Amino acid sequence: MPSRLCTLTYSVNNLPGIYNTKSEIIDTHKAKLLTSAIQLDLLKYPRITLLERMAIDSIIDEIQLSLSSYADSSKSMNPKILPADLLLFLDIDKNENKKRDSEIIIRLFYTQGSKVLHVIIEKIKPFDLIGQRSKLSRSIIDKLKELYPLRGIISEINQNRISLNIGSDVGVSLDQHFKVKDHNIILKVYGIEKIKSYARPYQQEVLVKKGWKVELINEKNRK
Repeated sequence: MPSRLCTLTYSVNNLPGIYNTKSEIIDTHKAKLLTSAIQLDLLKYPRITLLERMAIDSIIDEIQLSLSSYADSSKSMNPKILPADLLLFLDIDKNENKKRDSEIIIRLFYTQGSKVLHVIIEKIKPFDLIGQRSKLSRSIIDKLKELYPLRGIISEINQNRISLNIGSDVGVSLDQHFKVKDHNIILKVYGIEKIKSYARPYQQEVLVKKGWKVELINEKNRK
C-alpha cells in the first residue's frame, strides 16, 4: 500500500559517558551527540514516522494541562498518541572493567509479539562519531527496507507512460527499478511527483495493466 513504512519509537538507555581501553572517559555529551545524530538520520528517511517516547511524561503533562480549566478553551486539543509498530533501543555499554572499548548496542523489534528483528553491536569510535553514525543509521534503514519493501500499484497507463501511485513522499527516486508482481516485467522510474511517479518497462512492447502491483527491487540484489 502507498503508505509510510512504519511508526517507530526511539529510546536511549545508559549514557554514563564512554570509555576506551585506556580508561579515558569520553564525555556524556559525545554519547548524546552520537545517539541524537542517528535519530536525525532516521528523521530524514521519508518512510519512517519517528515517535517521541523519551519525553513522554512531559508530553502527557502538557496534554493534561491543555485539557484543564487553566487552558484557553478556544485552543482545545483532541490528543491521540500514535502507537508504535516497531521499537528501537539504543544502549551505551560503558564497560566498567575498562578492559575494552565502549560499545553501542542497537536492538530493533516488533511492539506486538516483541520479536527481535535486528541487533547491532559496534565499538565506539570517539574520533569518527559522524562517520560511525552514518554507518549505524544506514544499517537500521537497510534492515527496515528489507522488512518493508516499497510497494505500489500501477494507477494509470497512457501510451508508453506508466503511472505508479507512490512518489517522493514515500521515498521513490529517479532510476529506481520496480518488479511487477507475478509477471516478468521490470519498470524503471524516470519521473517523480510527491504522490506519484512515472516508469517505463525495460522490455519492448510488453503488456501491463492498471491495478497490477509493483515492488521496489533491492539494488543489492540486482544482477
